[in-house]
Amino acid sequence: MPKFEVQKTIHIAASPEVVFDKISDFHHWIKWSPWHILEPDSTYTVSPDGKYYSWEGKRLGSGNMQVTEERPYAFLGYRLQFLKPWKSVSNDHIT
Repeated sequence: MPKFEVQKTIHIAASPEVVFDKISDFHHWIKWSPWHILEPDSTYTVSPDGKYYSWEGKRLGSGNMQVTEERPYAFLGYRLQFLKPWKSVSNDHIT
């Protein structure tokens, strides 16, 4: 598969501390993720420390994410793995 990069920028009217708290703990993702808006009845599991997240749904398929690097208020790296309906792995980040 060819390597490619997708980049999107938005401005959020909140402090970096508030935003980083919401993105670095997967317990918060269920509240704002557009994927869960698409299929609110999907099932998900979050590790107690909030650094690992898995999901399964009829429309969403299944997969998991794991935080791989954190630089507070500046960078969140994570590994994204899709298991169904197709298999794929990528390393992503939010700055």
